[in-house]
Amino acid sequence: MFIVSNVNLSLSSGEKNMTKHCPMCGNTTVDENARFCAKCGGELSQISVPQTQTAEPTGNKLKEAGKWIAICCGGAIFCVIIAAFVYGMVGSTSSISKAPILSIEEIKSQSQNIPYNSLMRNPDNYKNAIVKFRGKVVQIQQIYGDKYMLRISTKQQEYLGYFDDTIYVNYNGNRLVEGDIVDVWGNFVGLKSYTAVLGNEITIPEFNALNVEIVKAKT
Repeated sequence: MFIVSNVNLSLSSGEKNMTKHCPMCGNTTVDENARFCAKCGGELSQISVPQTQTAEPTGNKLKEAGKWIAICCGGAIFCVIIAAFVYGMVGSTSSISKAPILSIEEIKSQSQNIPYNSLMRNPDNYKNAIVKFRGKVVQIQQIYGDKYMLRISTKQQEYLGYFDDTIYVNYNGNRLVEGDIVDVWGNFVGLKSYTAVLGNEITIPEFNALNVEIVKAKT
């Protein structure tokens, strides 16, 4: 009796997931106590088939789908960022290529002789104007390669030569020497402020050089 009880108990626990089939209409039911088909009323078959449990849980499917959606969205955003960056680079290159390149003759013909004090007093009135100055190079600082910062005194005095009215010039070209007398044609940027060696702040006109010619080289 003890052995039979174990067998019955095993069968009872094994039938919890059994499915019964109706031999009349083929309807299935998971109610282990049902004797008659709920669809046609026929007596259910005593032969039971284990319910298939191979389907993946819905929660796991949703997690997997969510993961792939996140990956796809991230990839799409990354592609948009790269595309925007490339477009920006192309746009920048295009704008640079469209910028007018003036010949030396055009630079000279478009230049103006604007008084130094006018630039200091009303800088906004002359932004981007091409201005021509003659003066003495009093300081050269190499930025890198053939790019330099020049300070040029443009006021000529009878006994001191070029001494005052200094301008700040961003220059790209052959190296100059302090003491060279030069003609400078450049776009007026605005006023440049910097701290001198003694700690005082100095403000002078700033130019981007378009053309620089040596009038008298220092010997």
